[in-house]
Amino acid sequence: MSARPIAYNASGTERPEAPIARWLAAVALIVLIIANANVANLLIVRLLRRRREIAVRLALGISRSRLGRLLILEGMVYAIVGGAAGIGFAYGGAEIMRRVFLSNVVWDTAPVDTRVLLVAMLLTVTTGFMVSFAPLLQTRRADIVVALRGTGGSGGARQSRTRFALLVTQAAFSVLLLTGAGLFMRSLSNVRRLDLGLQPDRVLVGEVDWPRLRNVSPPVAAAERRRETVLWMSLRDYLTRARGVEHAALAIGSPFGYGFGVTLKVPGRDTLPSAPGGGPYVNAVTSEYFATVGTPVVRGRVFGPNEGATTERVAIVNEMMAKLLWPEEDPLGKCIIVGDDETRCSTVVGVVRDARRYGIREDPAMQYYIPFGQEAGFGGTVLLVRPSGDVQSYVSALRRTIAQLVPDASVIDVGVMQDRVDPQIRPWRLGATMFGLFGAIALVVAAIGLYSVVSYVTAQRTHEIGVRLAIGAGARRIVGLIVTDGMRVAVVGAAIGLVLALIASRWIAPLLFNESARDPWVYLGVTVTLLAVAAIACLAPAVRAARVDPVNALRDG
Repeated sequence: MSARPIAYNASGTERPEAPIARWLAAVALIVLIIANANVANLLIVRLLRRRREIAVRLALGISRSRLGRLLILEGMVYAIVGGAAGIGFAYGGAEIMRRVFLSNVVWDTAPVDTRVLLVAMLLTVTTGFMVSFAPLLQTRRADIVVALRGTGGSGGARQSRTRFALLVTQAAFSVLLLTGAGLFMRSLSNVRRLDLGLQPDRVLVGEVDWPRLRNVSPPVAAAERRRETVLWMSLRDYLTRARGVEHAALAIGSPFGYGFGVTLKVPGRDTLPSAPGGGPYVNAVTSEYFATVGTPVVRGRVFGPNEGATTERVAIVNEMMAKLLWPEEDPLGKCIIVGDDETRCSTVVGVVRDARRYGIREDPAMQYYIPFGQEAGFGGTVLLVRPSGDVQSYVSALRRTIAQLVPDASVIDVGVMQDRVDPQIRPWRLGATMFGLFGAIALVVAAIGLYSVVSYVTAQRTHEIGVRLAIGAGARRIVGLIVTDGMRVAVVGAAIGLVLALIASRWIAPLLFNESARDPWVYLGVTVTLLAVAAIACLAPAVRAARVDPVNALRDG
């Protein structure tokens, strides 16, 4: 397999990963916004600590435009360092994603190419200007006289509207990302709990390409097909007796591979009812098929080892087909006519569980099975093997066995059936992992930003805290006061984030699996998580403030 654009398959249809990829691009942008807001807030705090230095520079005649260029240069330095580190993380992260999520794709390009570098450079420059913008606004409002006196920053200092807005932005977007992570994790859990009607992780699928015969007579072609069938049966019999194999079977049409639909009639019915997933579809299988793939038999029996081309015609139907064709009757013993020969009736001898045919999101379809050898008008045999031990370790052994018993095979393909299912699960696994990772990063960044600002504001209120302690306020009251001020930001941000998540739910709902995009438990869990992290971030500076010596605080103030 070679790498193609992630948006479309070779057939031109959109890949299931494409919507997730677009969402992840949006998530990366949100994380960038959160990081910018955090850095801008930290630069504002740093600027306020340097307000006396800046006031001296302005008093000595430096122009505000030159001061602005200096601040932009500082912001660009931070952005360049961060951009360089980001490229390194991107290279390592892309390698991990390729190995974990896209291990079956052959890549011939580096994770970070020229286009990625150009985009990274553009984002670095843009980020440098963005994080410098808020501090620039602060310098335009600077009062030189107040700053030179050293006043205006102690006692009852308040958070500026800019700092408050930036903190709320971080909290809101963190809630949005964590909500997406929670929804995708619930979807992934639903996918893993899904009953497929079979056990693809325990089954090996072996396929053989035979040498093509060109310009041969029909008798020669028929003889070649008989020879191939004999080889298949010999291979099945050998593996059935082989050590380390529980079951082995042959099938024409396989789950998550390919199937067939042929003419089917039911005596007493002019037309067949329709199933949500379509059908009826047919597979020709040997006696061990259901034990091999792990599909339970609900009623009746499976095919006998000797049932085949020369025996009486029998069939096994799935639960959906039995329910639709004989809703109030016992399906065992009923007649179905497979193909165009209306004189030959196939007797239903068993009912099996509904099994997925191609996709994990498909609706139940009518499906029936006939003994291997009784098929007509369709072909294409596959070998199904259920090892007793580790499935992956048996792949190479099965390939060697097929090569020994079928020496003229042109191509031998052996793999675990689960490998055909995993690409369909990959979008939810990718979404849960990346949303969770980005959400955790956003939460940590927001917590650092909140901690830094609360620490700065608390330090600026040292004189006020000293007064409160001197007149009898207890340490618990001081801690409560500071934590409450910080939690106000978190509560407002959480409220805005929940509103954004509700608005985005209409677009994210189609990407989920059996999960509501407005799951109240996910929203509640995210809100509690954010508020808990915010409380922890505010608690350290609050406890530090409660231990201030009132005498020293009043003297310094």
